[in-house]
Amino acid sequence: MPYTANFSERFYEKLGHDVVTELIDLVNHMDLAYRTELRDQNEANFQKFEAVLRAEMAALGAQFETKLARFETKLAGLEGRMESGFAALSGEMAAGQATMLKWMVFLFLGAVLTVVGLA
Repeated sequence: MPYTANFSERFYEKLGHDVVTELIDLVNHMDLAYRTELRDQNEANFQKFEAVLRAEMAALGAQFETKLARFETKLAGLEGRMESGFAALSGEMAAGQATMLKWMVFLFLGAVLTVVGLA
């Protein structure tokens, strides 16, 4: 954005309109050059920042993948242990049920024979 200066009439009289116009043009040119240089530096810094950010994100992604693979391995091991535990528990329950059924039949037959014997 060009700079518009308001100088006093005495300033124009001392230096002349041409010199003051050149001075304002010089200031505007310097301002444009500084703004352009600043914009270029900002863009370069942003590109560096973006490159570093992408590298960090890639490293974090790799770490995440590694930890996820370890977690899945541990989870698979846990699933195997749970399945074997449930199978053992199921076997024990089946054995317990068979024992209980034997006792129930034995006690039922004892009660029936007792009633029949008394009758």
